[in-house]
Amino acid sequence: MREVKLDVKGEKIDVQVVHDEGVRWPCPECGELLTVYDHAPERVWRHLDTCQFKTYLHARIPRVNCPDLALIREHVPGAEDKLVFDRYHLMRHLVQAVDNVHKQEHRELKREGLGVLAVTKYLWLYSQENLPPEKRSLFYWLKKKRLKTARAWAIKESFRELWDYQSLGWAAKHFKSWYAWAIRSRLNPIKQVARMFRKYLRNILTYLKHRITNAVSEGINSTIQTIKKMACGFRNREHFKIAIYFHCGGLDLYPGTHENI
Repeated sequence: MREVKLDVKGEKIDVQVVHDEGVRWPCPECGELLTVYDHAPERVWRHLDTCQFKTYLHARIPRVNCPDLALIREHVPGAEDKLVFDRYHLMRHLVQAVDNVHKQEHRELKREGLGVLAVTKYLWLYSQENLPPEKRSLFYWLKKKRLKTARAWAIKESFRELWDYQSLGWAAKHFKSWYAWAIRSRLNPIKQVARMFRKYLRNILTYLKHRITNAVSEGINSTIQTIKKMACGFRNREHFKIAIYFHCGGLDLYPGTHENI
């Protein structure tokens, strides 16, 4: 990593990556280790976000001249299999789709004089296991009403099962079945998200291999934003940094006690 540029106003981080001098690279065709011939033009990849900052990797891919093939080849070993789309953001797309279905259906029912979906916006954003006990009776009653919103919620919950698979093949079969259900649902917000997921399926399924997510950094970012709101903003950047360290630094704030002598 040669250089890191932080753009606070643009909420962006650019990371410049280079390789060590003298490194030999395998030919992507025959596998023979060769010295670098030259470098391709710079390419940019989106990385997992760093808190609220979008993070981009910049690199010029080394190219080798294979004597057997008489061709110069670009090679980034296993690049496609190392790219993982974050499950947190994928689920956020689905949750937003459920919310959009809820809004549309609520408007339609209100025009008919029915307020069955009134004050239920956040009820449909819960996952099955996180549903508060005091809201379960209302939620199960609503599910029996054959609502579009209930159908969208069920589709969202079904997709979450993808993360529990250990086998890539079984996960792909589950997605195929889920995609067919989502497309036949006649719910446009759900169908749009399903098509997007199918387009990027390869790098959704790579999660099963690497099991990485930026949920921790998103949680830290949420805490930082809460600190900012509680203080109504900070004029001094150093004071903001101190507040972040104080709340997120894992400090032991309990008073010490005297040991019995």
